[in-house]
Amino acid sequence: MPDVARWRSTWMGLGVARPDEQLFAEVMGRYAEPHRSYHTTRHLDECLRRPALYHTEHFRFRYEAAARANLTRSIHQLES
Repeated sequence: MPDVARWRSTWMGLGVARPDEQLFAEVMGRYAEPHRSYHTTRHLDECLRRPALYHTEHFRFRYEAAARANLTRSIHQLES
């Protein structure tokens, strides 16, 4: 299950100084809704783990792109 520390580090990797922890709680609640069969908290955890693959300076641009894509995808999937 994703934790707030990973949420914070993903946002901070994008330059956000104070990631919104209230938004994290809302996202977690939405991902835990019973009608979600694929986009669950486990899926969110997998999305937030992916940017960790790019933590070197050499691949910073990839990290930022991956973090943006994963956060955008995570928020977008709340609409389903």
